[in-house]
Amino acid sequence: MSDLTTTSGIIQKIISHGLSKNASDWHFTAGEPLALRISGVMCKCDGTDGHPNFKITEREITELMVEHTPEAKRLIFMTESGQHLDVSDVIEEERFRLHFEWITGLSGNRQAAAVLRHIPSELPQMENLGLPFGYQKLIQSPPPHGLILVTGTSGSGKTTTLAASINYLNQHLADKISTLEAPVEFFHRSQKSLVIHRSVGVDVPTFQKGIEAAMRSDPDILLVGEMRDLDTISAALSAAETGHLVFASLHTNNAPGALSRILDSVPEGTRDQYRAMLSNSLRAVLAQRLVPKIGGGRIGVFEYMANTPAVASQIRENKIGQLRGTIKTGKEHYMISLDQSLKRLVAEKKITRETALEFADNRTELEQDLRIL
Repeated sequence: MSDLTTTSGIIQKIISHGLSKNASDWHFTAGEPLALRISGVMCKCDGTDGHPNFKITEREITELMVEHTPEAKRLIFMTESGQHLDVSDVIEEERFRLHFEWITGLSGNRQAAAVLRHIPSELPQMENLGLPFGYQKLIQSPPPHGLILVTGTSGSGKTTTLAASINYLNQHLADKISTLEAPVEFFHRSQKSLVIHRSVGVDVPTFQKGIEAAMRSDPDILLVGEMRDLDTISAALSAAETGHLVFASLHTNNAPGALSRILDSVPEGTRDQYRAMLSNSLRAVLAQRLVPKIGGGRIGVFEYMANTPAVASQIRENKIGQLRGTIKTGKEHYMISLDQSLKRLVAEKKITRETALEFADNRTELEQDLRIL
């Protein structure tokens, strides 16, 4: 970086290099080489494997934060009690989600680190994501109210799926759509629908308060970026029960895990009440992962569970463990398990057997199923 004399020039070159490599994330740690996540794999920019040697300093991370974060949020982050800071902004004509956090450096001192995630400029289209037929059918003929959960680990494409869903509804329904995210990533221009965006920490203090504010503004559809706590879960379920279609995301590996995560966050004495609420208001759960594709890149693997009478009964009767079998045998309701999805991708020669087994929910069972291909 000796030929670069300004931080803006350094950032410009770093961003450009990552984009040229189709990176999804840029990791900035003071004193360490820049790390890029490319097709799910971490790659260090240390002068090897075709990457320049980009070594990041504390000053460059601080200047990046000063340039792209609101002063009020930045001042809170800089205090002793500040923990992390999330914003979205445009850098070098590309949109990014910026996450700043405190870490303990090698010398034991507290120092800031940053992760940038690239947000594509074009809104995603459902037909390009390989989403299960059942989920696409649900979005194309959406219920008037209820809860639709999209779940997966960090970086599994949940935000992209939700953005594609909202994009489709915006194009085809004459509704009011309110989104609530921390921060807002994809911006939707109002088309047939009216779309309103709220950013947690900027427009509203919390997800719960954001849902309450949205409910007073006459919405039809509500997107909750993440159900992080019991207050948010309760507010989202209440909205779904009172005539609104609610989309929400969770960090879990599969569809039954999403329901367990919700119920585990509820005080034990009220779980029967929440099971009843979920059995009535839930419409579907979509779980997803991104796995390596033959020929390079990654492809989505999905699990789709519709809330059929059998599923609703199992939720209400606290038989979450039986949902895996119900999903596997729910073909008539367009349900598909993650392992069935992996098997299909192997049959279509889009992923290898080894990849399928690596990401399987039940490796032994999938291994047996793959023998007949």
